[in-house]
Amino acid sequence: MHNDFPAEYYQLLNKKENFVLLETSRYDKENYRTFLFIDPRETLQIYAVDEVPDLFARIEQHLTENHYECGYHFEKIAETTTSSHPIAWFGVYHEPIIFNHLTGTWENSCPKVLNPSSDDNFLLHEYELSNIRLNISRQDYYRKIADIKNYILAGDTYQVNFTAKYNFDFQGSALALYETLKKKQRIS
Repeated sequence: MHNDFPAEYYQLLNKKENFVLLETSRYDKENYRTFLFIDPRETLQIYAVDEVPDLFARIEQHLTENHYECGYHFEKIAETTTSSHPIAWFGVYHEPIIFNHLTGTWENSCPKVLNPSSDDNFLLHEYELSNIRLNISRQDYYRKIADIKNYILAGDTYQVNFTAKYNFDFQGSALALYETLKKKQRIS
């Protein structure tokens, strides 16, 4: 038996910036807690490749001070020198707020001060995806699948997890999209 993460806190997070929600969906003896990090004490971000060493030094300094960090954007960096979006973003947080799915309670600090709303219907129909497309052409997709089949036939591999990115236009609540995706991926 488990208790879902209280939906009213998703509405609160819709109003927050720079939060991290590490929500479990496995619910077993080792995976029964959700960790919520809000209001970072500092954010660390860089826009150019040559800033990476300084970023790592700043992260290490925070870790030695027993702060928590979580990065969400650190992808393969192109050979460009700068970007209009951060190429790395880390939030430095105080201790997380922990929700226990077995007991349905908050373990360390009760986030009553966050004043969530009791209206959990806000999640319904609050986002829109349009212009959905794969980031590779149909021709490239079929070529890559043929290549994978050839690798398998040649004995070079026995399994491949082929992935590609979807691009789309998005409007609305990212948390509403998250909730929809989470419900579709529920582990029994």
